Amino acid sequence: MKIAKPTDWRAEPLPLKRTSISLNRSFSAEEMEIICRGIVPEEIEDRWFVYWQNHRLFFHRSWTGFCVFIVHFKEENGCYRMVDAEVNRDRNQYKNIDDEKDRKYISSLIDAILAHRMTTRDIIG
Repeated sequence: MKIAKPTDWRAEPLPLKRTSISLNRSFSAEEMEIICRGIVPEEIEDRWFVYWQNHRLFFHRSWTGFCVFIVHFKEENGCYRMVDAEVNRDRNQYKNIDDEKDRKYISSLIDAILAHRMTTRDIIG
């Protein structure tokens, strides 16, 4: 299975209008192996381009390339913990401004990856 790289799809940088939210969810080494593969869109319906780089998981909208989330991880005792995320707050690129909704959304996107859905078209967003 192909591992996503930043150059595999259009990827705009996270805009200056952003916020940081705290996260606290841990993953096993096996789960991280799946997460780190990321997602490269295969069809127009695929909504996300996701890749791993420098202990961070980047989420870009596939149609626009806009960066919506950068999730930071920390390795602890053989596990990996999401510690925080930088979140796009440019209303022209991403409409949500609710931190709690973003926490849940990030977690659901990662659950989709772990469920071996190599496309996130089923996740509304």
